Amino acid sequence: MNLKALIRSSAVYTFGNLINRGTGFLLLPIYTRYLLPQDYGTMELIDMVINIAGMLFGMNALGNSMIRVYHEYSDQKERESVIFTAIISILFISILMFIIGSFASPFLSHKILGNSSMYTLFMLSFLAIIFGNQVEMSLTYLRIQDKPAPFVIYSYLQVLGLIGFNVFFIVYMKLGIFGFIYSKLICMGLGSVFLGYLVVNRLHKRFHWQALKKMVRFGLPLVGATLAFFIIHFSDRFFLSKYGTLADVGIYSLGYKFGFLITYLVGEPFGRAWNARLFSHVGEEGWKIYFSKVFSLLVIALSFACTIIGFFSGDLLRIMVSGPFRTAAIIIPGVAFGYVLREIGDFFREILFINHKTGSVTKIAILSAVLNLILNYFLIQKWGMMGAMYSTMATWLLYALFLLILSQREFSIPYKMKGAFPLFIIICIGFYFARKFDAFSLPFSILGHGILVIPILLGYWFLGFLDSEQKEFIVTKLKWKSKSIP
Repeated sequence: MNLKALIRSSAVYTFGNLINRGTGFLLLPIYTRYLLPQDYGTMELIDMVINIAGMLFGMNALGNSMIRVYHEYSDQKERESVIFTAIISILFISILMFIIGSFASPFLSHKILGNSSMYTLFMLSFLAIIFGNQVEMSLTYLRIQDKPAPFVIYSYLQVLGLIGFNVFFIVYMKLGIFGFIYSKLICMGLGSVFLGYLVVNRLHKRFHWQALKKMVRFGLPLVGATLAFFIIHFSDRFFLSKYGTLADVGIYSLGYKFGFLITYLVGEPFGRAWNARLFSHVGEEGWKIYFSKVFSLLVIALSFACTIIGFFSGDLLRIMVSGPFRTAAIIIPGVAFGYVLREIGDFFREILFINHKTGSVTKIAILSAVLNLILNYFLIQKWGMMGAMYSTMATWLLYALFLLILSQREFSIPYKMKGAFPLFIIICIGFYFARKFDAFSLPFSILGHGILVIPILLGYWFLGFLDSEQKEFIVTKLKWKSKSIP
């Protein structure tokens, strides 16, 4: 059990995510200048429909199942057969989904967008998901093998392709939303060929029926959980569309994208490194202490990322977008905090997966989704985008608390969160003053926000979040860095 190796892998995945996920932010100047807010809202609604379809067909559940079942075998050929079986299965399901989705596209276009002539957008999106699922399964295998470098290479190539194709189709060809879909389709197609060739050549090509049955048994309950997560993620857009306008959906979606950076910068890179290896540590001597240390580091990373996003998001919006899109700044800190809670809950969720408690996870996810729908109905009618933000925070808080309780019943892990409450107070005070700096000119606003970060960094050091071993490691690294600078 090596914390340094986990941190190193997470850092590599963070770099890859910055490249990969950063594409959407790099393209914001194009999207906000060549697309209308209602166009941005339309893209969000199409993505939501595609995600629902993927969940109904068990796409996400199969990926989680593959990781768990892979670790139930010790023979390398058996493990490779598990991966090969999952890749073939997801390809078959994706093609079936595309066929059904193509026939349903005119109906979806009419009901969701109120315009039957836009059905081609849905068809192309269903086609893109075939390639996207193959990409995701290949990347999951590389995570299990602890090979983050190909992920970074893929991310780098993808960002170059997306920027180039979006500029060509949206700016030069002036194809609007269709330009966005064409770019995504081409890049996903090329990526699936690149990663598929890289991964499939390494596998033992045998379809493993027993492993497939295990994956189905493990993953089937998670279909309900995945649908519940979708409701929590996206139902607020439907309520905003009903009680507001497509422009409200577009502005809120932009702010949500910034708040969701918590997942892109910390949660997802950490999960890529941690979720693929945690099952191999269970049962080792001192594994609960190790899990506790990992959790402490995760909370530090999440809370610091939330602080940075909340402080500087308004400055970034002033730089990157224009006009009405800048009003998205009001919801970013709350959404970011909500996803801190969600990532903490996901840590406890993975511990429940050790004993195959997928049914319990699904029950909690469904309960959280029901609460989210109730809160969205009442709060969005009254407060619009702010109501959606409050609903997001409350829902993920419930999710994290229930998963903590259940995971502690399974495995009593001694989490140490000394200094958490005083640091939370310091961060809240920082957010209060950060809003004051928003009214200043951009250079002074950035400077003021930067100064507010300092007491929070000191809080991590002096309030007990880091033990002596971790402090010694940081000091050693800083000394080494200072000596390496000529």
